[in-house]
Amino acid sequence: MFSTFDEPSYGAIILLSNGSRLTNISGCIALVDGDESATGCGAKDQAYQECRDTACISGCATFEAYDQCWVAAGPTVCSPQREGAVCWRRPSYAICTSYNTSDESFIAMAKIFCVSGLDGGTTIDSGMSKEDAGEAETREAALTDGEDP
Repeated sequence: MFSTFDEPSYGAIILLSNGSRLTNISGCIALVDGDESATGCGAKDQAYQECRDTACISGCATFEAYDQCWVAAGPTVCSPQREGAVCWRRPSYAICTSYNTSDESFIAMAKIFCVSGLDGGTTIDSGMSKEDAGEAETREAALTDGEDP
């Protein structure tokens, strides 16, 4: 379920070298649509996230500095990847992107990554209602601790 930033593939939660963690929304997107190719939405979103991480991970001693850099990198140095990753906004990916807190996102990713036999396009809800699963309306509200999906 856990992986580190330097591994070739990721689990539900990605641990960064600065001590912060990210939920693997890109991997969730690839699982939901069944497209793990380099041109799939999950791969495009991953390229955008990795661009931001690479721009900030080594030069930021504190989480606050990393967070500020990460937010600033999106529309600047990572603009080309950002444009390619806009596909994450599709309603079919709400199961991956719509959480208010880091805890809600963490639990959702664990359920999604730990279930077997996924079909592309399947709604993955582990048998819980939307109210029980804690789904929110926006991806931006998905993570706390300064994480930007």
